[in-house]
Amino acid sequence: MNKAQELLERIADRNRLAALNEGRPEVGIFWIHPKTNELFGVHGEAHDTAIDDSLFLNTHHDHYQAWKNMKRQKALPEEFEYSEYEDVPRGRVIFDKEAKKHRVFGPTKQMKNPQVQSRILREFNLPKAQTIFADDVHYNPMF
Repeated sequence: MNKAQELLERIADRNRLAALNEGRPEVGIFWIHPKTNELFGVHGEAHDTAIDDSLFLNTHHDHYQAWKNMKRQKALPEEFEYSEYEDVPRGRVIFDKEAKKHRVFGPTKQMKNPQVQSRILREFNLPKAQTIFADDVHYNPMF
């Protein structure tokens, strides 16, 4: 990771803490443990620091780089230390500016699970009534 990416990571982490303290919704990425349905590798950021492409707010984080960083820092669950990022169920939270709703994309099985939905809502401070869960085969594990 270069210095600019490290700086963005630190800023996003600081903003994430501020957002949690204030209860503001976030956009971001995450993984879902396939056996326990626990979230891990959550990388979120407040709307005001997110990428604004005029239609959506999206996170600066990407699954590939985040996994690589967690692997290097030995921050992955032990059973995934030799896995690649696409081998584990993962997802993304964006904000649809036109609809004024958060959209959560993830694996088909997990996006239909109320327990997983509750964990995502809580982790990213998302209002349930303004959040849409959508399955997307892109986020299904590759194994």
